[in-house]
Amino acid sequence: MAQLLDNFRCCQHFGMSDYLLSEGEGGGTTFVRTAHGSLTQRCVPMSQILEGLKILELDPQASAWESLTWPEIAASAAHAILLPHTITQGAHTSTCGPTCVVEIIANHDPVHYAALVIECFRSGRILNGNGEIWQGRGLNCCSRMTCGCLGLLVCCHDNDFKASAALRKSRPNAEIPQQSYAAWMVTDTIISIRNDVDDLRDLLNMDDFDGQLDNVDFLAGLTMPWEEAALLKYLVPGRKKVTRHLSYVNKKPLAEMMARRAPDIQKG
Repeated sequence: MAQLLDNFRCCQHFGMSDYLLSEGEGGGTTFVRTAHGSLTQRCVPMSQILEGLKILELDPQASAWESLTWPEIAASAAHAILLPHTITQGAHTSTCGPTCVVEIIANHDPVHYAALVIECFRSGRILNGNGEIWQGRGLNCCSRMTCGCLGLLVCCHDNDFKASAALRKSRPNAEIPQQSYAAWMVTDTIISIRNDVDDLRDLLNMDDFDGQLDNVDFLAGLTMPWEEAALLKYLVPGRKKVTRHLSYVNKKPLAEMMARRAPDIQKG
């Protein structure tokens, strides 16, 4: 009964009183039913989903973002906790890598996702998989010697491991649905920090990434496979092991590999 009351209260708080949560057999799964009658099975206990929703009811008391409000971000994050598969990067963007990481977190650890969203909104920073402030570990290739040799006045860590000032002044572009505003904020903050701790991207002013659709932002948002592996390794809670798969690069020519897989691709 207590879980049913929490279910109704939490969903009502975020304007989703027509959503219904029910616990699967054994308590390890949760079913989410929407007003349209669609049913989604979640592979996490209902208690974790409700705890994540309760965290989002807290007021961060501060914001690093000039153009985002907590009610819209909290409602978006709550929707992602209930239905993480609805997170979208929007059309014509290049943020698919970090967006996938954010969806994985929302899907497998609703409590950590809620804490991540609150921290990002409050300070513009990202929590790693251990709940600590992420400092670009796994992607950090900044060299103070390099910065000094190039005559820069400051090291490229000038954003203090948080979203750039340009990003924190912007809002999601028109192609991002409101239910994905929280994911946009977290995803683009990951990209902004990544660009800030990378020598080359920093020198190309990609650390001024502001999450829009112009050509500079499109290039600044691209994520390489080895960077995706690092994001999975350091940002996803409870990850076991991520191995960099280089077979496409150094074992067989790409054309030969594609020709060999042609029958499989044609079969779908």
